[in-house]
Amino acid sequence: MSGREEKIGALFVEASQTIETIVARRVRAPRATIEDACAFAWARLVAPPDVADAPRERAIGWLARVAEREAWRLSNLEHDTATPDALSLLTHRPADEDPVE
Repeated sequence: MSGREEKIGALFVEASQTIETIVARRVRAPRATIEDACAFAWARLVAPPDVADAPRERAIGWLARVAEREAWRLSNLEHDTATPDALSLLTHRPADEDPVE
């Protein structure tokens, strides 16, 4: 494993819950959508080496922005294709799906 891969792995272990919490507070969507959006952000992290090598706060900020945009995109897709019952989940999250704290 390269030094860069080790840094990304360490950042993931340290910050993955933080990223999910940030995105869940900003985007009202089912937990699965938030998790998918965060996974998308982590996958994107592989490309720009400047982010993986950046200070922790900058990397978390970048990841949160990418994940937030993806969560909004996924929520809009769900909204466009969802049934009326499913649409209520986008605005009324059940208590068991509160943002990760």
